[in-house]
Amino acid sequence: MAIVELCCVKCPRSSDTSSGLSRHRSSCATYKKCQQDLVARRKARGTLMKGTTGASNARPSPPNVSLPTIPLSPSPEPVQERPLTPPPPSLTNSGRPRRNRRPWPVRFEDVLPEPPAPVPVVVEPAGRVRRVILHVSDTMRSVCNRFGILREYKHRPSYDPDSLLQPEDLSNVPPPSHPPPAVDIPAASSPAPWPFRNMSIYRLMHWANSGSNSKSEAEVTRLVAEVIAADDFQANDLAGFNAHHENRVLDDLDKVKVGDTPWVTDGWVETAVEIDIPSGVRNAPPRKFSVPGLHHRSIVQVIKAAFAEVTALQFHLTPFKRFRTMADGKEERVYDEVYTSEAWLDAHNTLQKSPPEPNCRLERVIAGLMWWSDSTHLANFGTAKAWPLYLYFANLSKYVRACPTSGACHHIAYFPSVTIFYSNTSCKGSPVFQLPDGITDFISTFIPKKSRRATVLTHCRRELMHAVWKLMLDDEFLKAYEHGIVIHCIDGVWRRVYPRIFTYSADYPEKVLLATIRDKGYCPCPRCLVPKKNFDKMGLVHDLRARINDARIYFSNKVTAARKLIYKLGLAINNKRINTLLQNFSLVPTLNAFGERLGHFGFNFHQMLVVDHLHEWSLGVWKATFAHIVRVLYAAVPNEVAVNELNSRFRQIPSFGHGTVRRFCSNASEMKKLAGHNYDNLLVNIIPCVEGLLPEPFNSRLITMLFRLSEWNAFAKLRMHTTTTLGLFSMSTTVIGRELRSFAATTQAEYKTVELQGEMASRARRGARKKAAGQPPGPPPPPAVSKGKFLNLLTYKFHALGDYVRTIMLFGTTDSFSTQIGELAHRLVKRLYGRTNKRNAIKQIARLERRHTRIHRAKQAATDPRNRAKASKFSDHDGSVYTGLDAHHCMSRLHRKPTHIMKFVQTNAHDPAKKNFIPKLKDHLLSRLLGRDFDGDEAEYTTDQRNTVRIIQHNIYEVQTLRINFTTYDMRRDQDTINPHTQPNVMVLSPEIGANAHPFWYARVLGIFHLEVIHTGANSRSGAVQHLEFLWVRWYGTEPGYRSGFKAARLPKIVLRGCHILPAFAAGRTSALLTVPSGTLTAARLKGESQDWENYYVIIWVDRDMFMRYLGDGIGHLIHRNSGWQGNDDSDVNDLPSDDTTDTDPSTAGNQMIVDEPVGEEPTSNPLDMTLASRDGEEHNDSDSDSEDSEMDDSDGDDDGGEEGEEEDGEDEEGGEGDDSCDDEGDLFDDEGFLDI
Repeated sequence: MAIVELCCVKCPRSSDTSSGLSRHRSSCATYKKCQQDLVARRKARGTLMKGTTGASNARPSPPNVSLPTIPLSPSPEPVQERPLTPPPPSLTNSGRPRRNRRPWPVRFEDVLPEPPAPVPVVVEPAGRVRRVILHVSDTMRSVCNRFGILREYKHRPSYDPDSLLQPEDLSNVPPPSHPPPAVDIPAASSPAPWPFRNMSIYRLMHWANSGSNSKSEAEVTRLVAEVIAADDFQANDLAGFNAHHENRVLDDLDKVKVGDTPWVTDGWVETAVEIDIPSGVRNAPPRKFSVPGLHHRSIVQVIKAAFAEVTALQFHLTPFKRFRTMADGKEERVYDEVYTSEAWLDAHNTLQKSPPEPNCRLERVIAGLMWWSDSTHLANFGTAKAWPLYLYFANLSKYVRACPTSGACHHIAYFPSVTIFYSNTSCKGSPVFQLPDGITDFISTFIPKKSRRATVLTHCRRELMHAVWKLMLDDEFLKAYEHGIVIHCIDGVWRRVYPRIFTYSADYPEKVLLATIRDKGYCPCPRCLVPKKNFDKMGLVHDLRARINDARIYFSNKVTAARKLIYKLGLAINNKRINTLLQNFSLVPTLNAFGERLGHFGFNFHQMLVVDHLHEWSLGVWKATFAHIVRVLYAAVPNEVAVNELNSRFRQIPSFGHGTVRRFCSNASEMKKLAGHNYDNLLVNIIPCVEGLLPEPFNSRLITMLFRLSEWNAFAKLRMHTTTTLGLFSMSTTVIGRELRSFAATTQAEYKTVELQGEMASRARRGARKKAAGQPPGPPPPPAVSKGKFLNLLTYKFHALGDYVRTIMLFGTTDSFSTQIGELAHRLVKRLYGRTNKRNAIKQIARLERRHTRIHRAKQAATDPRNRAKASKFSDHDGSVYTGLDAHHCMSRLHRKPTHIMKFVQTNAHDPAKKNFIPKLKDHLLSRLLGRDFDGDEAEYTTDQRNTVRIIQHNIYEVQTLRINFTTYDMRRDQDTINPHTQPNVMVLSPEIGANAHPFWYARVLGIFHLEVIHTGANSRSGAVQHLEFLWVRWYGTEPGYRSGFKAARLPKIVLRGCHILPAFAAGRTSALLTVPSGTLTAARLKGESQDWENYYVIIWVDRDMFMRYLGDGIGHLIHRNSGWQGNDDSDVNDLPSDDTTDTDPSTAGNQMIVDEPVGEEPTSNPLDMTLASRDGEEHNDSDSDSEDSEMDDSDGDDDGGEEGEEEDGEDEEGGEGDDSCDDEGDLFDDEGFLDI
């Protein structure tokens, strides 16, 4: 049947063909006038949107934050006058008061990430002008990009790598795996990368030296896709092929002359390390002992190779400050990368002020060195271990460095044989250098006393560590440090590159070795001299002051004097005279390699030992706190009732995101075989799980403390800080110090807590090992008895929390130097170990590492480094069409499984979720087709009006997944996957305004659908077939009277979004919210559920982006509400007394924080149909264009909003699901409806 389409609303002419209609419109004055009016209205709405957004972005100026002093309270808000008599509220169609709503922009605009604004290009004068001033600062600023970000250079840069950034470089989302991604190797017309003879051999060797060791289905598929099916693969090229010969070619590249290879020779060298062992005899020379097996590479040669690689195109050579311009015109500092940090800026300025090399006019730049080292097991069984030393270049963005497959990790050394040595009870599994077995016999020849030999062996371990570093910090490196290295960089410019060490990431036992201090000494911190007895005062004013005033320096004179007593006078290492000299500073008699080799350049190696969030917080303070909470539950509630309930609740926690939150399979209280991310998951989800398990007032105090700990953890993990957030972070640090001190004191006074079963068994095993080491076998020991145990805050890990803010100011955010990066780098070492024959494995790993790196270099040299396709972690079972990350969402449009809409409704007809499904759906579709603005209630239409909407073939099409693209707070693109069965919750931007308005609305997705419709009738804006997508949702509301927010230190009790929502387990379940006939299943509940939970918690810190959505002020959240989630203003909630009489902690009630869920919708989602909505229908037959997407503009009115799709009475204005807001029949699905996507 032909479809007759009108010219426009005011013109009666019609045509049954698109070509005839187009010819008429080209000469129709009425049609052109309508189009001009439409454009004018659209511009007016856009102007209104800009004005509203600008007003909402205004906020008080951020507090100033400096290194020595950090303000502890924000500026007071101005007091606003309130009207004496509020006007009566307007009512919705259902008779309820309307919510206060802000005006929304009519058209949804998804703000995409963009590179920084380009640096202005200034043409240098032809003549050379002699400078009279010695030091000239050529300060320059870039223009602001759309996010208000600008850069300030003190010295004009000669190269800007950000100008090469592509959209995919600003994305955290890999391309889809369907269809298979293009292989990231040279095109068919490209020559084979050096040193391979042809492309066939290159492809085969690339496949053999990459991927998994096991020949899985994925590896076979990769073999076919990347090698056999390649256009340039020729079987004849493999004539005489020998894999061993080709591998030898790669191995022998170090022997090739430099002029014959495009790469710098930076191969491995195996040497022995010599240490001096004190003889113990006066005036007797020390005994020399050689430790074999050190595999290392020249640091200078690695720097030369790195600056010649293709990756160096992304190197930042000139540091800069990043600023954010606020809506009121004020600026604040942004902290993220190392090359924008104070440490790099100071080093660069010092270098530019230093005298240049004679007769050298080359640009002087810095190579920023960041070190990681940690021991690792190479196999699940056995004792095979390795201790790699990794080097990363801070010139490269942390978003590239953090990716294990980027090739940014440089293996510098494999330390001599190591063992897992239990140096103390608080550092289980801490690595300590293991000396060769023969050293004990060697020492016994001149030190017969056994007790003295033990201290000598400990001393030798320290000596070995710094002997290795002295060998690597060789004369070549010192010359480069002082005079630089002349390098022909990848951009074709010769520069003089100066290496500078910025950070060294390691766990605490290794920090002790590197800092040459005593473990568990009087001052055990590697960065300051604060006594251990004051570690529990973390966060107080005098503690912050002491960290700055008593910063550590290298006491070389004291160490030298102690060594003279040991090596010249023959005193024992633990002699009283030596302890008197070193003990007050927790020093050891070992010369520090960094201090000895680099100290005269002004390098302070204590400063490079940065904080470690993984070991100090996740596996440190938080792990100890969680264990103590379990002890309190055992002590407070008999018969393990509370602990069993805790385990049961954790097992009900659903997963969230792509590995963000994983399911808890075992008992959480037992803490068996948990990694750092497992403990992070415990913290993220613990508040609903622990609520109500303790009596009041301890329950409320515990919830408050856990809220503050979660808040601090979210701040510590942010990838982009500003002056404002650092001020809040500083306040949060003070608050958690007070909360933990109060928690430790209260539980110790009120409960008799004892060791957990695992702790008691571990103590018994340690005692048995210690006893067996010094005594002959005897009768078995008696059964272990639990000892009392409390929360210990006199630990370095708790003390280290006070250094995070200053470290971020100095070196950038913690993700840049997290030890997790080193842990991920271990994957390659373990994979290479699987390819060895397990004999002399370290030497073979070093050789295999060179093969892997050279194959990677060959691939980089032959291809564009920005075309690296990565397989998606999810498969496209629903046939989703990849629309690019610039689109708001991605979902399947296949018609493989059509469902007749009447059959859909009649199936399980008694399900209340399907009540009035078709009328509600048509009301929702009509509102979108007519371009009606959404005011919170779905419009209600007559039967005749609904009949103008014709669903093609009466079919709707359901898909399983919807992928939402959004811009994160740090201006990158990310993606969330919505699935009605596994991750059904979505959050949408709320149109509410007012003092207590919540920034989001929440819903559970019941189904994801698309259909094709034709809109007829006099009000039709287009007679063409339109493709529409919508979500079938169940709405949630806030609980009346519940106080939440950062001021109240409570999570919001509201129901879900594209976010992480957990049941409020303490409130229990109910069947009163939804009346379902007996034996009837309902789509409104998840599979297997027969009741609803009374209330839910929204986990606002499930990831970084979510946290910043609730906190507000996220730089990338342009269209997001900028006022933040304040909660209630009451300051009398759970206020705790100060635990210090001389220092005043900031009040908890003064904190203003916000929480946000990252794996959900775009912060800049469609304002009318909430965050999920981004675009409406697309016409198949556009009268103005043949493009299928041409109707995506406002001419068809579809983008004006997709209504949120609430039911005709709208969402409950006051209560939500947990109150009496249902209709007269008790049907909750007065709050059921549809969302436009």
